[in-house]
Amino acid sequence: MNQLIYVETSIPSFYFETRPGAQMLARREWTCEWWERARVEDTLFTSAVTIAEVLETPDPEKQRQMIELLVPIPRLPYTDEIDTIVQVYLSHRLMPVDSGGDAHHLALASFHRCDRLVTWNCQHLANPNKTGHIRMVNGALGLHTPQLLTPLEILESMPWLREIRRKLLKDAGGDLKRLGQRYREVESAEPDKVMDPRTLLADAVRKAAR
Repeated sequence: MNQLIYVETSIPSFYFETRPGAQMLARREWTCEWWERARVEDTLFTSAVTIAEVLETPDPEKQRQMIELLVPIPRLPYTDEIDTIVQVYLSHRLMPVDSGGDAHHLALASFHRCDRLVTWNCQHLANPNKTGHIRMVNGALGLHTPQLLTPLEILESMPWLREIRRKLLKDAGGDLKRLGQRYREVESAEPDKVMDPRTLLADAVRKAAR
């Protein structure tokens, strides 16, 4: 089913992530995989808030790439109501004042009734511990609350992925050790692509020290 999805700044940022480390690399892969599906299956929107934040990216090349990624994505209107909603969010301590951009993203997605706000901000937005508070404040304002999700959460909820995982486990006779052996066989088919993230991090530190 086509979803109306609001894309905030962390998504294009992780799409072009270059920092080493297993978590950074994994988030980049999940972001790219989600994006390629969502841009075909759903309706993506962003806003002037996202563009303004991207334009502050210190790396000129990454900034250019992020802008190019967002160029085809329409922007939700920034209306006077957004400023009012943001003030209410901050007064109810949904997020701190110095994270005002998060309040603006949430206000835009809520006011324009987006189905989902997709983000890697797991502190102030895609945080299950905050969902109830957000729903309460939005409810008092008469606003819809979008689902606040990371790309990984969306990928894991996709029926096709659940079916693939069930099949893999069934093929292994329900034995997790046999399933692990299957994964090792896949890994051994392309050993040159297997890298220890600690080695990558150490290499990055050495290069930075030169």
